[in-house]
Amino acid sequence: MQKYEKGVNRVSAGRLFEIASVLGVPITYFFEGAEGFVEHENAQFAEDGSDAHAPVMNTETLDLIAAFQKIEDTSLRKSLLNTVRAAASAFDPKLQD
Repeated sequence: MQKYEKGVNRVSAGRLFEIASVLGVPITYFFEGAEGFVEHENAQFAEDGSDAHAPVMNTETLDLIAAFQKIEDTSLRKSLLNTVRAAASAFDPKLQD
């Protein structure tokens, strides 16, 4: 935990999801008030090429995550995830199963 607190290691999206679940808060809790910072950080990664494939975590992405987390029906969540993956694969063939 100390590595995360000091910023030595980054917290992955999966780990952040687990932390949010344990704490009983939506994942967006960790991003409240950080919209401008997150967009700025991702732009910086793309400019210097250090992490050109970093996902862009903008307000729309955070809203999508928050809405998805509110869906309690497991089969509906899986169905929506499959739909989103299918739509994304139309633009990026590497995403096809």
